[in-house]
Amino acid sequence: MEDLITSWKNLDDGASIDLVAALRRLTITVICRTMFSTAAPDVVELVQESVSGYVRSMRPGLIDLAAQWITGLPASRPRKNVPTLETAVERIIASHQPTLPNDADLLSLLLVAVENRVMSMAEARDHVAHMLIAGHETTEQTLLWAWYLLSLHPSEESILHAELDKVLAGRPPGIEDVPKLSYTRMVIEETMRLFPPVHTLLRRALADDEVCGHRVRKGSQVFIMPLVIHRHRRLWDDPDRYDPQRFSSEQAKSRHPFAYIPFGGGPRICLGANLAMVEAILVLAGISQHYRLHPTPGQPIELLTSVTTRPRYGMRMILRCR
Repeated sequence: MEDLITSWKNLDDGASIDLVAALRRLTITVICRTMFSTAAPDVVELVQESVSGYVRSMRPGLIDLAAQWITGLPASRPRKNVPTLETAVERIIASHQPTLPNDADLLSLLLVAVENRVMSMAEARDHVAHMLIAGHETTEQTLLWAWYLLSLHPSEESILHAELDKVLAGRPPGIEDVPKLSYTRMVIEETMRLFPPVHTLLRRALADDEVCGHRVRKGSQVFIMPLVIHRHRRLWDDPDRYDPQRFSSEQAKSRHPFAYIPFGGGPRICLGANLAMVEAILVLAGISQHYRLHPTPGQPIELLTSVTTRPRYGMRMILRCR
């Protein structure tokens, strides 16, 4: 993150930046370093290129129509030709250096499982590919929407800046600061309510069941849609209004436990939820204490629900020093 901030210091105040590209490289670097113990520029570049192509090519479905109805933003058109991530995954595995047993990264654990015949190499490669996509894409999109929403709500942006000035006083944020950055966390949580990065969850019924009076047959696929649940008027007051204070400890007590499920829920809740939250908080805090970000004039904002909930035309931003 410090490298990104330093690179922006060389730009003129008011410069236009491609925030998607900047955050994609940053979040891919984080996931490569934390999960696979590599951040070599050539590996990061290859991963960025392959993942970007994969995500762009994913084909949206009926969820686009629901997204358009809920948010009022136009839906997307299907995309074709989904490329593979095999080359990037093979490069990561080939360049991997084993870590110490008491400090093993995810890839080390996967390769040990292959060695012990707990899983096949093909399964290990699939896990690496999934982590590359899920490990960076969701955080990237959360941060994009966070700055977009803050740009529309200057009062809330001012509260965020006041917290950052008080807690950080100009120094880079660290893991020890996360508990103190309570409003920063609320900004991230409210962003994931309005634009949950994972817009749809899929489950298969293991037995005949009944949900809210509706019969569910064994083997049925059940779609759970955070994009709908998070804006449901029976669950939220004035659900389309942006209000990070919804996630204050006082207000959270009265909320239904499954009214807010950006990471899913139950025994299959996302294993990377804590890492994603910490990463999003630290990146938002680290950049926002130095810069304001606002969409460039004429930048179209349309919702695309493919792999994640993302802006279809990207997000170019005007960079302003604080």
